[in-house]
Amino acid sequence: MKTFQEFINERMMNSRQKVTQMQHYWDDLDHMASDERKKKSMQSRFGIRNIKLDPKGKILSFDEEINLPIEVGDIVLGGKFKNRRIEVKDIGENEKGDITINGKSILRIRMTDKETDDADE
Repeated sequence: MKTFQEFINERMMNSRQKVTQMQHYWDDLDHMASDERKKKSMQSRFGIRNIKLDPKGKILSFDEEINLPIEVGDIVLGGKFKNRRIEVKDIGENEKGDITINGKSILRIRMTDKETDDADE
C-alpha cells in the first residue's frame, strides 16, 4: 500500500509548506547535535541556507540554493522548437520565484554540450 509520503513533491509546495516540511526533517535529525551541525546537514542534504530559528528551535525561514551549470556567456537552445542558439546575458528570478535566463523561464531552454559549442566555433 502506498502512503501519502511517496507522493510529496517539494518543488510544488508553497513556502509555508516547505518550512513545515523542513521542520520535520530538522526534528528528525539527532537531538543531541548542535544547531550549527544541523544547519550544515540541511545545507548539504537539501541545499537550503540562512536558516532562521525562533527561541524554541522552530524554523522560521530559510533560503533555497539552486546550482545551475550555466554561466553568463554560455550558449543555450531556445525558441519554440529549442533549436535557436541564445547567448546567456543575465540569470535572474521572477516574481513567482522561478529562475529566468534573459527574462524567460528556465523551462523554455535546452542546454548544449560544451564540446559541440567549441567544435562549431
